[in-house]
Amino acid sequence: MQRDKLLYELNNKASWDLVVIGGGATGLGIALDASTRGLKTLLVEKRDFSSGTSSRSTKLIHGGVRYLKQLRFSLIVESLRERKILLRNSSNVTHIIPFIIPVYSFYEKLLYSFGLHLYALFGFNSTVGNTKVLSKKETLEKLPFVNERNLCGGVLYYDAQFNDSQLCVDLAQTAIDNGATVLNYCEVTDLVKSNNLVCGVVFRDTISNTNYNVSCGFVVNATGVFTEDILKKDVEAYSKIVVASQGIHLVLDSVYGSKKFAMTVPSVDGRVVFLIPWLGKLLLGTTDTKMEEAKEDPVPLKSEIDFLIDSYNRFSSKKITTNEVSAVFAGLRPLFNSSSSSTAVMSREHSIIVGKSGLITIIGGKWTTYRKMAESTVDLIYRRGRLNKRKCVTKNLLLYTYKDKNKSTQELITANPSLAEIINTEYGITKADIVYAILFEMAQTVEDVLARRTRLLFLDVRASVLVSPIVADLLAVYLKKDAAWVEAQLLAYKNLAEKYYA
Repeated sequence: MQRDKLLYELNNKASWDLVVIGGGATGLGIALDASTRGLKTLLVEKRDFSSGTSSRSTKLIHGGVRYLKQLRFSLIVESLRERKILLRNSSNVTHIIPFIIPVYSFYEKLLYSFGLHLYALFGFNSTVGNTKVLSKKETLEKLPFVNERNLCGGVLYYDAQFNDSQLCVDLAQTAIDNGATVLNYCEVTDLVKSNNLVCGVVFRDTISNTNYNVSCGFVVNATGVFTEDILKKDVEAYSKIVVASQGIHLVLDSVYGSKKFAMTVPSVDGRVVFLIPWLGKLLLGTTDTKMEEAKEDPVPLKSEIDFLIDSYNRFSSKKITTNEVSAVFAGLRPLFNSSSSSTAVMSREHSIIVGKSGLITIIGGKWTTYRKMAESTVDLIYRRGRLNKRKCVTKNLLLYTYKDKNKSTQELITANPSLAEIINTEYGITKADIVYAILFEMAQTVEDVLARRTRLLFLDVRASVLVSPIVADLLAVYLKKDAAWVEAQLLAYKNLAEKYYA
């Protein structure tokens, strides 16, 4: 993933079969699917890969336990099938994790036991572990911090966890390996039309301030909560089709939970709260708040933070305040618009819309089903283009792995031993990790490195601010930037980090 080489490819191709707008899970999944079927594919992302919703998830690959209550069985089955595929094809960033639901009445034990056994059955041959009813003693052995007053026991079940932004980078790398050209920091400024049909895009490389005009057979709008920004370039009037739902997560030290077991607790108002071990920390989330406006860097609301803290304190014998929170992050889910005022009951299934101009827009869905969404989109392109259809191969396609990354990092250290220096001891981040992100993962800013390539901003905001000058200096060396650029980067990062304090 070397940006200069990809820009060279861009300049040497006259036309493309497909241009994908948006570098989150959906867009990258489409670029990968299309390139593996032989389509000449270009993807452009306005900011960094997964800089929006796709890096701010609950880090779960799951069928959706809460969909049982909504009787969304087909969505559960599809999601569990996709979970199995991801565990197989991306084992470097996905793994199985046990969950426990503590129960405080015999009725709850019976209800959750039945529901979670049913959930496991929906996975058919993708079972990742056996659901089990736990006694009170067994529950406290596994979750010693749980409030034991009136505790009757628990129900153990299994799901999967992943590193969302790293998976996006792996998708981009695998798409590039299969012939796609994938670029970050390229903002689409206009759509090109001929006879009222979309036949290309105009975009600006915001790093070099260079404009490009490319022609193509199809354009896919995969920009999530910013879908309507692209639709405005297509038609003057349209009905609002996307609703943004904000979900936030609090990050806690591992002493406030279990390092091995995740926990699922229904809140007092029916929402589900997860407490999940992740990269040495705990994630507490999430919320579901309808937002009137989509922002690139959404800010958690005080009411959301209070809700999660209250939820934790209700089920835990330990108590927390904002002082125990090492970071807080917010993400916006793109939901298909409906007449309902509650985003919690809006569809998580995806929708594909084809405009009169031929612009293809995909909205909705969730991380777990990104591959299936991509397959559906590329199938549609083949039908509309009357092309000789090539079979989707992503079900059995192994994604780029950490083995390659670790080998390259060691080679960097061998060539320059000073890169072995650890810049953060708690998380073991070395200068070589930073340089690898710059040279081979297209990191262009301090935020790219600390938020999405190392995840330090999401894990410990204060620690990330402390190492930001080292990161900025390394970026300046390898990207050939001056002192003024470094100063601007540090100021921008400081301002961003303020949004991650609780």
